[in-house]
Amino acid sequence: MTTGVLFAVMGGTGLLAGLVTGRAGTEGREKQLLALSCLVSAAAFVALTVSHEELVLVAVVAIVGATNGPLTVALFSLRQRATEPEWFGRAFAVSMNLNFVGTPIGAALAGFLLSHSVPLAFLLAAVCATVAGMWPAMLPASSYAP
Repeated sequence: MTTGVLFAVMGGTGLLAGLVTGRAGTEGREKQLLALSCLVSAAAFVALTVSHEELVLVAVVAIVGATNGPLTVALFSLRQRATEPEWFGRAFAVSMNLNFVGTPIGAALAGFLLSHSVPLAFLLAAVCATVAGMWPAMLPASSYAP
């Protein structure tokens, strides 16, 4: 039950943040939104390496959900502008499937890491989110614009 509640918190905050971000618009700010979303998530994961309190866990899950909303809106805004309209269905179907193929792989790796060291698992998540946050800054504009 606790896991379900945490997923609901993450989904709810992600939905609200995505709606707000979509309403505000992202054009021209995608790289910043992608980077900021990842870096804030990284900071939240670091908080879990030093504290295992339930309130910290709920706050981190809410923060990660809230950062996922702008990240998703920015990512799909870029994809939409870089894709010809007649290819939307196919391109987005392939894209979403590639996005989700990592879920079982990540879950398996996380389970293995968590069984050995909880702080190490969250520290690795923070490192991965930091690298992902720095990635947009390293890409030239031509690599993500039509």
